Amino acid sequence: MSLQNLLKIGQLVEHATDKIQVGKLLVAAESLQGCITRWMAKNKPELLP
Repeated sequence: MSLQNLLKIGQLVEHATDKIQVGKLLVAAESLQGCITRWMAKNKPELLP
């Protein structure tokens, strides 16, 4: 589903970005990076540096 569709059906709302929101995004990104790295190590170790 595109962002435009989410906006049309009211599932996407604008909000002010602040340090707390950016911090939450960074924590989520770091967590995802860890998950991906662990998956890569288990399933595709030849692709890791």
